[in-house]
Amino acid sequence: MLAAAVVADGHNQALRLMPHFVQPQHNPNDHRPDKDRKQDCERNAAKRWLSAYTHQLRPLRPISLGAGFLFTCKPSAHRRLHELRHDGFTHSSGWVRIRNRKRQGELHCFRWMRGLPVRDGDDAVPGTWIEFQIRRGARRTCYNTFLTSLKVSAGNMAEIARLARARWKIESEAFNGLTCKGYYLKHNFGHGKDGLPNLLATVNLFAFALHTLLDGLRGLWRDCRNNAGTRRNFSNDLRRLSQRCWFPNWRSLLKEMLAVDGPRAGPPPTLA
Repeated sequence: MLAAAVVADGHNQALRLMPHFVQPQHNPNDHRPDKDRKQDCERNAAKRWLSAYTHQLRPLRPISLGAGFLFTCKPSAHRRLHELRHDGFTHSSGWVRIRNRKRQGELHCFRWMRGLPVRDGDDAVPGTWIEFQIRRGARRTCYNTFLTSLKVSAGNMAEIARLARARWKIESEAFNGLTCKGYYLKHNFGHGKDGLPNLLATVNLFAFALHTLLDGLRGLWRDCRNNAGTRRNFSNDLRRLSQRCWFPNWRSLLKEMLAVDGPRAGPPPTLA
C-alpha cells in the first residue's frame, strides 16, 4: 500500500489521505494470461496517486516528495555531494543569520550552495544544498544539511529549512501512529482473500483521518484526548470503558471519560 500524508511546519498532526494499493491493475484490453502480466510497483502506484489527487492539494502549494525533492543530506549517505562541497564546488553561496525572537540569544544560521548534483553521473539532477545550525553564543545546539529542488534565496531560506525539518512528522506522526499507537495497521491486515485486506486498511486510514479532524475541533473529544495525554492511552481508555459500560451515544461516553480518572469499573451508569 502506498499511503500519503500531509504534514506542515508548526502542526503536530498528520493528515492521512486516500491510499493506492500496490497490486496488478486490471486492464480490460490486456488479454495475456495472469502469469505474463507485469507486477505492480510503488512507483506506478505513486503515479496513479498523483494523477488522481494532486489537483485537490494544489491550493496548499505542496511539496510532493518524488515529484520534487527536499530531503536530509547526511555525509554518510551522500558522500560525493559533501566531497564536492568541500572541494570548492561553488556556484552561489552565502550566509544568513536570523535571531529567534521567541528564544532570546538564539541565532539561526543558514548557508546554501546551488548547482550541486544529487549523485554521481552526468545526468544527475542539480539541487541546492542547505546548511542549517542553531547557535547560542559560541555553542552549536543544532546542525543539519538538506538538498532541495526548490528555488532558494535569502528571503525564503528560513521557511524552506522549517519545511525540511518537518519531514520527520511523516514517519513519527503518520506511520508510527498507525503501527504503534492503537491502530496496529501492519499487524492485522495481512490476511484475507480478494479485497478484504484493502478494505480493512482503508477503514483504518479513514478512522485515523477522522480522529485527526476531531483533534482539531473544540469539544468533548479534544478534552478527552488532552486528558489522556497520548493517542494510545486514549484508545485504551475508550476500549476498556466501552467494554464495561453501556452508553446510548458518543456524547455520553465522552462525558463519562472526563468524569473519571481512567476506566470506570462497576455497573453501567444511569444516563438519561
